[in-house]
Amino acid sequence: MKTTEQIKSEIVNYLTKTSIHTFVKPKTIYKYGKEGHYCEYDYENFTYFKVFKKDEDFYVLENSNGQNTPITYKMKKIDIDYYITYYGNNSKCVISNNLFLNKKMKSVKNNKYVIDEINEIIKNISK
Repeated sequence: MKTTEQIKSEIVNYLTKTSIHTFVKPKTIYKYGKEGHYCEYDYENFTYFKVFKKDEDFYVLENSNGQNTPITYKMKKIDIDYYITYYGNNSKCVISNNLFLNKKMKSVKNNKYVIDEINEIIKNISK
């Protein structure tokens, strides 16, 4: 059985490694066919998805409506203590599933353009 500090350390390490990457989330197009409904993913129209650390807390930058403008993004804090309280040893797995499961995201290189775009979005949200 892991201690709370060990679980928290494991989660912080996971989120730190995740924050190195920037992801693109494709626009999801829901369609209906002969076999029922299905989804197509348009990687030409995408939004950014990023986990980042601000001060001592981790945040998720996500856009749920598909428009790639700074005002449509939302920044949510990842409450590590909440996950540890309710999920214990499975906290890292639950956080991972909440962040990435069934979102069809792809990692992109963190070039200067992408980093500048992400920083501009964060700056506009933080106002």
